[in-house]
Amino acid sequence: MSKAIRTSSTILKIDGIIIGIVAIIHMVVIPELTRFFKNGLSLTDFNLVWPVFLLNHAVVGILMMQLSVSTFYAAAGLKKRAKWAYYLSLLNALTMLSISFVIIDVVDRKYFGALPFMIAICLVMLVGMSMLWPIVALRKEQFDDPDKSKL
Repeated sequence: MSKAIRTSSTILKIDGIIIGIVAIIHMVVIPELTRFFKNGLSLTDFNLVWPVFLLNHAVVGILMMQLSVSTFYAAAGLKKRAKWAYYLSLLNALTMLSISFVIIDVVDRKYFGALPFMIAICLVMLVGMSMLWPIVALRKEQFDDPDKSKL
């Protein structure tokens, strides 16, 4: 196994773990967010805002966990020179980077002054870049086509 593949696989495994931690944090903070919203909003406003926010927050946490697992799984596939692992890793890296750009484009600029928000955006962008770098480094490596009988 080449050093580039071994290094790329290790980086992607670490990124997969980081994404998994972020997903777990996303889910664990839900009770605290419930208290925050209940204390900061009227009951009418809370009942209007909270169900939509909770759905969004929970779905993002679940999807981040899936992204974590598929990144970790693809990292293992890279060691076997599986072409699917290369493309899945590329897709996951582009997904992480796109999250950053979409948030930057969609979120009102006044929220960019909040330190937790900026840390989150920077972390997502750094993880996306650290996922893309190994894939770009492997673009000249030879990957095997999967045996279709094993699919």
